[in-house]
Amino acid sequence: MIPRYHERNYVGCKENDGYTIHWNSADPDLEPTETFSLGYGNKFCVYCCSQSYPIQAGLRSGAYRDYNSERDYTITGYTCTCEGAESEKLLRQELEELKVKQQSEELELKNKYSKLLKHNKRKHLEMKHAYEMKELEREEKWYEESRSIR
Repeated sequence: MIPRYHERNYVGCKENDGYTIHWNSADPDLEPTETFSLGYGNKFCVYCCSQSYPIQAGLRSGAYRDYNSERDYTITGYTCTCEGAESEKLLRQELEELKVKQQSEELELKNKYSKLLKHNKRKHLEMKHAYEMKELEREEKWYEESRSIR
């Protein structure tokens, strides 16, 4: 059985029927997990302390298989396949689901009270108009007074 996030590729050697199993850094299901560094950029998993695997998200698109196109080999994060790292990914997924659920419940609640909480725009505009008219009259009066003083 091939481990998760690994690939089986033909390399032509006599061992394993000519196939080898290696880490697939472009797997679309890969997500970065928490790591720590020990000198020279080596990343280790905080849960099992084994060396973390690189993630190369730039190779995920189908275009990377086309050898005429440029491929982005940049390492975009590190992950591990241990139980702790997988639990971290599940936690993130559940938190995201809760956020979506909360947003939908907030929208539902706002819709429920939208009829009761309607703004009285007409009255607001009337009040604003009356205020602006008073301000205009006051400024005209002030202008007339300042002109008569000169």
